[in-house]
Amino acid sequence: GGGTERPRLRLKIRGQGVDVTDFQHPGGDVIAHYSDGQDATDAFETFHNRSRKAERTLAANATRSAKLTSAMRSSS
Repeated sequence: GGGTERPRLRLKIRGQGVDVTDFQHPGGDVIAHYSDGQDATDAFETFHNRSRKAERTLAANATRSAKLTSAMRSSS
């Protein structure tokens, strides 16, 4: 395949790394306004307050990988 690989987009939400590179947000391209390693906790909690679906999606996409956490620390 001769395609160009997109750069990874990993956000911090509640101190946890979340890889959102391939996540299709139902609200459109709002995630595209963030940079790799940026903290999105305030936005998540503001717009997804009391949303069980958002909490489940967050849990399913969160990673506790030491490699990811380390990469995110170095990019902040």
